[in-house]
Amino acid sequence: TTQSRPMMEKPSFAHVLSGEGVVAFPTETVYGLGADACSDKAVSSVFKLKGRPSDNPLIVHVATVAAVSGLSGSEPSAEAHKLMDAFWPGPLAIILPLQPTSPLSKFVTAGLTTAAFRMPSHPVALSLLREAAALGVHGVAAPSANKSGRPSPTSAAHVADDFSGEDVRIIPTDIACEVGLESTVLDLSRSPPCILRHGAVTASAIRDRTGIEVDSSGGKAEGDRPKAPGMKYRHYAPKAKVVLCEEWSQLPAEARAEAARVRVLAFEGTGSGHGFGPDSVLSLGGNVREGSQRLFEHLRTCDQVGATVILVDVGPVKEAGEEGLAMLD
Repeated sequence: TTQSRPMMEKPSFAHVLSGEGVVAFPTETVYGLGADACSDKAVSSVFKLKGRPSDNPLIVHVATVAAVSGLSGSEPSAEAHKLMDAFWPGPLAIILPLQPTSPLSKFVTAGLTTAAFRMPSHPVALSLLREAAALGVHGVAAPSANKSGRPSPTSAAHVADDFSGEDVRIIPTDIACEVGLESTVLDLSRSPPCILRHGAVTASAIRDRTGIEVDSSGGKAEGDRPKAPGMKYRHYAPKAKVVLCEEWSQLPAEARAEAARVRVLAFEGTGSGHGFGPDSVLSLGGNVREGSQRLFEHLRTCDQVGATVILVDVGPVKEAGEEGLAMLD
């Protein structure tokens, strides 16, 4: 008699990373498309899958502060440690200078002498990073897990929509991406430190918790090269035209001419759809935090229903001051 051969088990997600594969995993911000940050082969796969320009650097995700020293080639500054102590794990990426001994892939840095590091707080992400580190992968380079230019994904279903049939392992979870927007990127390689991308961690929060004063003007790319994601290329955008609305009595002509294909993203209690029917309105909740959580999902819904114009209620966002900057970006 012949014995039936046991079914081959799929390798764990951490083993996929150690084998130079690509894994989509949830963080507290959005889903990331991860690969071994020290493998040219693995990181180049991420760029190819996303259709990402090669001069757009990636954020390196770590499970421990100690991993940053090994990946950057030197001990981070006292200022960096103060920020890590205050905000890690969490939605703050810190750009640090690299030594020539850094093992990071040249594709991660996009040819720069700096790299951004972050320790996510989502339990699934931290578990994956710890398991990967035990297999020798001490840093996972991960942009958002969407095709370049598309809205970022906040669920496994969003990732599957963008990468159906492609060689990406997706980690499902019931634990939400609670922030819903990308992380704050803080450039610590310049003085004063500068926020290059706005996120949930604001300049005021940094000052209040660490005493560090930062420039929140947004910075500039070095020459033609961006130092952080989101600085140079059109990003996080749906197919429809997006119109930011404060004065609802002066809507663009196409919004009225194609009313059946308009969707309105509105905060609760700010006008009940501003003259559009309930089927056209997607709620951003009652405040900017809820709006941030829902924004990318709503933009994807608008694409799915074939909307041609998306009207976004930004009055409450602007009133929120710096807390609304990430959503405006």
